[in-house]
Amino acid sequence: MKKVKWLIGLSMLSFLGFNSGIVSNAEESQTKESVVVEQKETMMSTESSEALISDSTSKSGETTDQTAETVEETMSEIRAIKSAAPNQVKKTPEGDYISDGSYVQVASKNYDIWSNFSWEKRSHSSNYYGQTLKAKGRYEHENGATYYSLYNKDDKWIGYINAKATKKIDAQGNYISDGSYVKIKNGNYSTWQNFNWQKKYSGNSLKNQTFKARGRYEHFNGSTYYSIYDNQGKWYGYLSAAAVSKTTAQGDYINDGSYVKIVKKNYDIWQNFSWQKKSNTNSYYGKVLKAKGRYKHFNGSTYLSLYDNKNKWVGYLNSNATSKTVAEGDYIKDGRYIEVTKNGYSLWQNFKFDFRGSSDNVQTQILQARGRYEHFNGSTYYSLYDDLGFWRGYINASATKKSYKPKVELSEKEIKAAQKEMLRLVNKERRRVKVNELQGDSILDKAANYRAREIKKTFAHHRPDGNDILDAVEEAGADVSSLGAGENIAYNQLPKNDGKAVANLLFKQWMNSPGHKRNIQSNMYDYVGFGFYASGGRIYGTQVFIVVYE
Repeated sequence: MKKVKWLIGLSMLSFLGFNSGIVSNAEESQTKESVVVEQKETMMSTESSEALISDSTSKSGETTDQTAETVEETMSEIRAIKSAAPNQVKKTPEGDYISDGSYVQVASKNYDIWSNFSWEKRSHSSNYYGQTLKAKGRYEHENGATYYSLYNKDDKWIGYINAKATKKIDAQGNYISDGSYVKIKNGNYSTWQNFNWQKKYSGNSLKNQTFKARGRYEHFNGSTYYSIYDNQGKWYGYLSAAAVSKTTAQGDYINDGSYVKIVKKNYDIWQNFSWQKKSNTNSYYGKVLKAKGRYKHFNGSTYLSLYDNKNKWVGYLNSNATSKTVAEGDYIKDGRYIEVTKNGYSLWQNFKFDFRGSSDNVQTQILQARGRYEHFNGSTYYSLYDDLGFWRGYINASATKKSYKPKVELSEKEIKAAQKEMLRLVNKERRRVKVNELQGDSILDKAANYRAREIKKTFAHHRPDGNDILDAVEEAGADVSSLGAGENIAYNQLPKNDGKAVANLLFKQWMNSPGHKRNIQSNMYDYVGFGFYASGGRIYGTQVFIVVYE
């Protein structure tokens, strides 16, 4: 009988163990309490059964066979109770939450994203197509599908999605073929050797360069990374798209405005960067053109967008076929002699076209074009020098005609001798009449020489262009704002190539004229300059007197 009672107790404990083993996590705290209660109640039932069997046996004194029958009936009842007992926890259709942590890319546009497993729609896969998200967990649903619990880079929950709408990837996402061109505009971004963030290049060392993005990665962190190469196929690493701007193979248009000279033949000039030919440098060789803009092409060359002086677009040209210059072009050594034949042209101080003088004042003179400029505006300009080597300015070649080197009738050396002798004679006379001596001045000598050449054309106390003496002094390089001037002019037969003889001849001529004599003897002047010019057997001379006003 004791053996039977032990078997009954064991069966009951097994029954209790079966029930406690299926308690769900969701009902964990509540179920623990109910198990304790159920165990107590079951033990009491077992003890009652055992007591009932024992008591029945002792009182009735039935045989062993009768007792075994009674035990079998009791066990049948227990089994019936066990099979009739309901499950205490039901498993949900989606199954248990399984921690995951992998990265997935949304690869389909045709799946719903769920808020729960009652199939309440939260979003749609088309809203996240191509994005990399993190699957923190997953569920193996009884419908046969796996559902990921997705989060974005900001740890915001996206929802549940069928795994068939995704594909497993690394955090940087899949390699995406690209082929675009990018220009590095921000030097504060490094390029990376890999996505473990091992540095490859400093962004500042690559700034403003154009690269080809052969591929890209849409990283889980929200950034796009380009895999960049130079025009030689050298890989420079992975670079955040935030550091670049999209461009084209030729690069961005860059304002320029410089002038270039075409210095090489046989270069093609392009209509576009699909390399449709427009012209050839042979047609523009030696000309100055304006580069309004330029492109730093991915192929390593710079291409200039060129215009002529009529603002007509010439095309795109590799800068290797040009040299940088200025609007007037490069200085070209010349050396020819010309005669100024036209009135009304300007002599220019520079190629900003600051006025220096008028062609009227050098008309009929033979001058030397020591150099010339082939200007962007289409004109040729001569840099003119007179017979004493004084620079007279830049003049448009169309105001001139070809001439020949003139015969020297009074040399530069003898002109200087004449100036020295004339100053001696003037100051000797001034000492005689007891007035201050005059001081010679190189600028006044230059102005007087201008005038000596001008009076051959117009023998008057004004210049051929109508301006007065001070205009010549200013052209020679003096500030005339506080100056007054007087002038003596004369011409005579040239005695010989002898400066001293020329000075004495003209001094006597002026002293024999009361008006000219008064200038020589006047105590109002402070400075003086002398000029001489011989042409056609005649000598032309000038004295320029200057008073400085306080």
